[in-house]
Amino acid sequence: AGGIGPGWPYQILPYIEQGNLGARVAFASIRSGNQQIWVCAPTGEACTQITNFADEVPRTPRWSPDGRMIVFSLQEKSGKCEIYVIESSGGAPRRLTSAGNAEAPAFSSDGKWVYFRAPDKNGDTQVFRTPPAPAPRIPEPVQITRDGGGTVYASSDGKEIFYKKGYRMPPSFEWRLTIP
Repeated sequence: AGGIGPGWPYQILPYIEQGNLGARVAFASIRSGNQQIWVCAPTGEACTQITNFADEVPRTPRWSPDGRMIVFSLQEKSGKCEIYVIESSGGAPRRLTSAGNAEAPAFSSDGKWVYFRAPDKNGDTQVFRTPPAPAPRIPEPVQITRDGGGTVYASSDGKEIFYKKGYRMPPSFEWRLTIP
């Protein structure tokens, strides 16, 4: 098995996501000096940087089901994280949240929603969702869980989400919720 470029174990942070039926890999890397989101072939060839942030830190890239978009969290200069989406070929990222500490995004299996974790009004971490294409203003996210929730993945049929609670390592996705 090949790596993603020379010296890859030291240059890539562990946010690798295969997308578009295995044709490309999205990952976060510091190979350009600052951490950015990159896309390449599974062989590690043809790597392309698709973000260009100076002081912010993009991480946790996840593919849309059709492979056209990548959603990611961005640690902003303030230290807070928000969710952004970008075309998989690059371009201007679009902000999806204004939660103040939104992280760990993932697309729904139909691509109509982006799930993420963020604090609720009481400061407890919950799972929320928002559309992947913001209107002229950022929409209010919909809170999905009420008793805590963290990193989330949608089932392939879109009827359920699987999520973890707490920060135990390695993560265990022992919680399941049927989507209304």
